[in-house]
Parts: sequence; structure tokens; C-alpha cells
Amino acid sequence: MSRKWAVSVVVAFLVFSVASSAWAQAELTGSPIQYVGMSSYGTMINSATHSILYFEPGGACAGDTFYPGTPYHAIWLEATGGGSTFSVRNDPGGTGTVQIPTVSGPTVSGRTITWTGRYVSGARAVTIQETYSYESADPYLRIEVVLTNSGTVDLSNVYFEIGGDPDHPNPAVAGGTFPGGLGNPSI
Repeated sequence: MSRKWAVSVVVAFLVFSVASSAWAQAELTGSPIQYVGMSSYGTMINSATHSILYFEPGGACAGDTFYPGTPYHAIWLEATGGGSTFSVRNDPGGTGTVQIPTVSGPTVSGRTITWTGRYVSGARAVTIQETYSYESADPYLRIEVVLTNSGTVDLSNVYFEIGGDPDHPNPAVAGGTFPGGLGNPSI
């Protein structure tokens, strides 16, 4: 496949979840999703300790997704190219690892937050554009990720994953880990 082929991945993240902590600077508000934040590393935890807060009066789930507990949300990228495989991540709240530098954002425009990062290692390079969006009355968050091979070698076995550890205040849905892995054979 051509190295300039872009992969667009859309994730409907049904929100029974909510906030996180520290690092970001962009946020949207509405109802029943009261807020969603994005960090300067492309993760769902901002400097106001907000990730995503869902509240529906009388609903089965309400509260901050990543609190109480230790807030955790990360993104991973893995691919093979140029004779070897690389695996990098932005996990500022867990291990403190930030391996995908920010190119721009996060920025708010209308009902969207957009962040762009780029990983470069020699001839291998991938640009990630991540967008969170929802209309003010939507009960779900739309996450769109576009991966572009911005290097000079073809890549295969390309995977992008979003992970977190929700700690809902509602005991019926507390605990666990949500792995939201997305992959495409080559770009």
C-alpha cells in the first residue's frame, strides 16, 4: 500500500464515564456530557482534571469517568517499517511516558477538540490527528483518529489504541479497564 494512505478511524465512545486529571488545556461542555477535556499530549485528561463527565438525571450512570481512583488514559501507536517494529505511547498520567511529540493543539473549534502529534524515527514517521466531538445534547462522544504515513518507507501492521481505567462513582459500573484498540494492516 502507498505510504501516503491515511487511515480514518471513528470510535463511538458511549459515555458512562467522566473526568480525569492534569495536563490539558482544551474542553467542550454540554448535557448529558457535561464536559470532555483533552491534554496537550492527545489524552483525555486536561489541566483542569477533566476527562469526561456524563450525567443524566435518573439515569443508571453519572459521574466522572476516571475518579475516584487514580486517573489513567493513554494512547499507543505500533507499526512495522524499515525492517523493524516500533511501539510508542503517550501515557503522561501513568508511566509519565511521552513519546509522540505534539505538533499542534489541542484546539477547540465549534464542537470539536483537535490534537496533532507526530512520531519520527529515521525514515519511519506517522502523523496522528485526533478529534473529539459531540453536539451539546449528544449522549456519546465521537473520537476520530487519522493516521498518515509521513515517512519515506511503507508501514505495515499499524495499530492505534486508546486505553484507560474508568473508576465510576456508581458501584454497578466501577473498575475495570477499557481497551479500545484499532488497527489496519498497512498504510
